[in-house]
Amino acid sequence: MLTVSRYAQIINTGNKWIVYHSLFGRPIILDRKAFDFFMSFKSKPQKKVTPTQEKAIEDLRSLSLLIDETTDERDHLHDLYAAYQQQVASGSVINYLSLIMSEDCNFSCRYCIARAFRSQRGRTEKTMQSEVAQLAVDKFVALAQLHNQQELYINFGGGEPLLHSEKVSSIIDYCKQSYPNIRFRFAMNTNASLISSNVAEMIRQNGIQIAASLDGPEVWNDKVRRTKRGKGTFQMVLSGFRNLQTAGVGH
Repeated sequence: MLTVSRYAQIINTGNKWIVYHSLFGRPIILDRKAFDFFMSFKSKPQKKVTPTQEKAIEDLRSLSLLIDETTDERDHLHDLYAAYQQQVASGSVINYLSLIMSEDCNFSCRYCIARAFRSQRGRTEKTMQSEVAQLAVDKFVALAQLHNQQELYINFGGGEPLLHSEKVSSIIDYCKQSYPNIRFRFAMNTNASLISSNVAEMIRQNGIQIAASLDGPEVWNDKVRRTKRGKGTFQMVLSGFRNLQTAGVGH
């Protein structure tokens, strides 16, 4: 017999209800009719249901919001976790590679996490060599091919990866030329200040997804995001954004 999971969490927003499972997440929004039908499983068994209700039951079961009353959900969670750990160990779920192109940066933000990590590691080498990047790509692709994955994600990060934009471009060329049957998706975390018109065009041609930001209006951004010489960075970042826009990135 089906019943409402004891882990079902309900948030009433007025005329809608947000329902999610506290172990598995995956929220769903229900209107009054759907919510009343869902809650009816708390008080009485359903005898005859319509095709629409059957589909609703299927959806609610897939979210673990409706469960068989004999189900031990924590045991099920442990089983799922064990299966996932096996997948991780085999490499079958690995489809993402992050390349830290540089541990250096042209900014000196007050809250810089990368700088804190550098000081902990105590390493002197700040730049990823092309040979190391290519070896990482080779091992990444070999693992993916072992599990028949044909779409792979590579992210360029730092520090500031565009301190070495030519190297980023060469690694992308290496991926495409060495593995023409693999579909690569490229992304980059950057402060955007080094995005010239040429760099913006390279980003456009390779379909690189850019993650960049400003820390609020100029007066507030420049209090915490400054260059190593203490200069504000708002206009530098804005210039990079404009070059992206001119190149048609994001259109």
